[in-house]
Amino acid sequence: MKNKTRWVFALALAGLLAPVPATAGDLAPQAFAARTGISFGPDQFHGGVHLQLGTSSKPQLRPAVELGLGNGVRLLALSGDVLFHLGGERWRPYAGGGPGVNFIDVTDGVGEADGMQAKLVAHAVTGIAWAPRRSRHRYFVEGRIGVGDTPDFRVALGMSF
Repeated sequence: MKNKTRWVFALALAGLLAPVPATAGDLAPQAFAARTGISFGPDQFHGGVHLQLGTSSKPQLRPAVELGLGNGVRLLALSGDVLFHLGGERWRPYAGGGPGVNFIDVTDGVGEADGMQAKLVAHAVTGIAWAPRRSRHRYFVEGRIGVGDTPDFRVALGMSF
């Protein structure tokens, strides 16, 4: 577990320290996406949205908000990932990570009635996005490993508009 924690924090730190374009044109919004999936540790269903800022030829910023429900916990997750694209135009694998803030409300079990708590977390992300022929939408599937008071692993599917 300690080794996993070190790797995720190292990836999150690398994402924060990566050279990110400074001009406003380089950080222009490229896509808005809806996402849904499942989480493990706690076991939940989650859904949310993200905004992709910047072009795929450079590191992209991707702020996101997700709501997780299930296993006696409500979790509102805000994240700010830095992504690096590793492929071409049609199939586009990516990897990255970044920090986040989780707002946790335990509705059942240990911690119930403690109220809403805010926790700093970190994530490592990897996935692949693709664009079918003659489609103006892009689809993606990704996995996310978390450190801190956040799900240990999340799988998400989504579509960019």
